[in-house]
Amino acid sequence: AGGAYIATEYCSGGSLREWMHRHPGPVRPRLAASLVKEIAWALHHAHERGVLHQDIKPSNILLMPQSGSNSVTKDFPFITKLTDFGLAKFLDESSAPAYPGHRVGTPRYMSPEQTEGRWQDVGVPSDIYALG
Repeated sequence: AGGAYIATEYCSGGSLREWMHRHPGPVRPRLAASLVKEIAWALHHAHERGVLHQDIKPSNILLMPQSGSNSVTKDFPFITKLTDFGLAKFLDESSAPAYPGHRVGTPRYMSPEQTEGRWQDVGVPSDIYALG
């Protein structure tokens, strides 16, 4: 009926945030590096297509259960899926947020330029900051 919708695959593993709460404490360095590498590739894919995510955080990383050689490690049998592009914009769009005076993103993960409202400086490095 002319309405917009998004269809995505179901990721029954929950979010990375939920996984982190079930596994408190430090994550082994190799596992952490593998997770960041997977998410970085997904983010790179978006950036190559001119899309800036603007809200990278553990709750926006969904986990797809996976067994075998495709999983990150035997201790983390999931494939990560970068989701929630609700705040995303095209890199060539105006730097100002759609709602002036509002900050775009989740404060805990926002880059300094996002936090300070310097929208002209928000770009690919801002997403990479949040990934870190």
